[in-house]
Amino acid sequence: MRRLAAKRWLSPLGAYERLVAQRELRRDPVQYGVMHEFERLHQELLTYEPPPPVRNPLSGGWLSSFAERVGLGTRREDAYSYVPRGVYVWGGVGSGKTRMMDVFFDAVSRVGKQRVHYDEFMLSVHRGLHEAKQSLAGDGRLAMQFVANRILENGALLCLDEFQVVDVADALVLKALFEALFEKGAVFVATSNRAPRMLYHNGIQRQLFEPFIPLLERRCAVASVEASSTDYRLEIGSGETARVYFVDDRESWEACKRRLAKKLDDHAKLRVRGTSRLVDVPRCDLAARACLFDFDELCGSTVGAADYLAISAAFGVVFLDKIPLLDLSDLNRTRRFITLVDALYESRVVLVAHAEAPPTRLFVQDKLRPGGGNKTDRDEAFAFDRTASRLVEMGSSDYLRRSRARRPPLAIDVLRAPEENFDIDKLFAALDVDDSGFLDYSELAALVADVSELKRGHRNVATQEVDLALSALDTNNDGLVSRDELRHYLLGRPDGLGYFDDFIFYATPLPNGGGGGGGGTNGASQQ
Repeated sequence: MRRLAAKRWLSPLGAYERLVAQRELRRDPVQYGVMHEFERLHQELLTYEPPPPVRNPLSGGWLSSFAERVGLGTRREDAYSYVPRGVYVWGGVGSGKTRMMDVFFDAVSRVGKQRVHYDEFMLSVHRGLHEAKQSLAGDGRLAMQFVANRILENGALLCLDEFQVVDVADALVLKALFEALFEKGAVFVATSNRAPRMLYHNGIQRQLFEPFIPLLERRCAVASVEASSTDYRLEIGSGETARVYFVDDRESWEACKRRLAKKLDDHAKLRVRGTSRLVDVPRCDLAARACLFDFDELCGSTVGAADYLAISAAFGVVFLDKIPLLDLSDLNRTRRFITLVDALYESRVVLVAHAEAPPTRLFVQDKLRPGGGNKTDRDEAFAFDRTASRLVEMGSSDYLRRSRARRPPLAIDVLRAPEENFDIDKLFAALDVDDSGFLDYSELAALVADVSELKRGHRNVATQEVDLALSALDTNNDGLVSRDELRHYLLGRPDGLGYFDDFIFYATPLPNGGGGGGGGTNGASQQ
């Protein structure tokens, strides 16, 4: 979810015109019409006072009072008369929908706002419904109110990117969810590849979804960019994409790995926490916040959107090797790849890819499944057009620049700070790649490698050095280092940051190939 600083001095239309003047965008009459809708909404939001969000209680003994507070059974149809009408923008791949929504989002400053990808949003909705129903004795209506309140705690303006209903579980909850949101004063903005009437077309039990369509059309002005025939993302050009997307060029791929992450092949292992399970990361450079997967490791097994989002949260750079040509004969692999790219793109992760073909030729559309050519096949081909477009954009200078701005500081950058500016919390956050609240052996090994680079000029550390750091920091001997243990150790040092010298050896040789210039390990793992 994004919360961006607003450019308060520009309205959406003014910001768009500035981008055109700066030649970051080309003036497009179709886009210009959509920006007028965003301008209208922006003006209405300047005087809109959304109802205060209902805070969900956090402890027991609250069910009856909560039911009264959320007002079950007291439908607020009059709410539609004073809540600003949102905007639903739909059209083909690369028509500028997301960019226009972001320009609008940046300009809004007066009301609370949130921008999130549809897949991530629905994952959180289903997770919230599951949690609420467990606490509310299975009361689905009360659970939906609970989830709506939680969403609105983040802001009354909800912007969803890539609104696409393909899952029956989503289809069955959308009407009730958005009824609750609109009744509580939500303003909705969305981008989609489909017109409202074509959402979930021919889907299972679509008759249960259909009442959502007029609700959506009533609460949002529908704007089409279908008449725009230019894919703005493909205009970036293949020259830029070549820096992070390699086609049968193993030498350049290896050079890029060495440039962005030095120790990916040392087989450091990590587990990051997804929605309901741990996700194995077989090769990573924790110091560089980079990881390496083969295509089949991420797209050829039972890995899903929640797992991809967990990886995106932990790493700023993902190397993906051995991407094959894709077609509909293996629909699951193709779908997983589409979902993976969406997750990385929305999280502004740098994807370094080694593939059999350029993005626009990865998908072989004429190789259908037996009996193929039906609506499902056409939908997947349509979705892959978006994926190819995103792969191109992810190699652009603008995307890479925004990716760098999104990434947290690396531990070595925190360590380089002057002693008077040293921030223990920032160091711990940089080291805790899996966001578990503890440093495991691999994460501690990355810290020692950072110290070695600063003190000795290289990252080769011996296992004994990591063991020494663990014994010094792990006061309760559980094999993990907590934030408090790190803080206690550092604040108890009379020599300030000179403690680093305690973790590394300068004499050579050391047992097992360690020492100042010898071998050893970086990101060593204990399972």
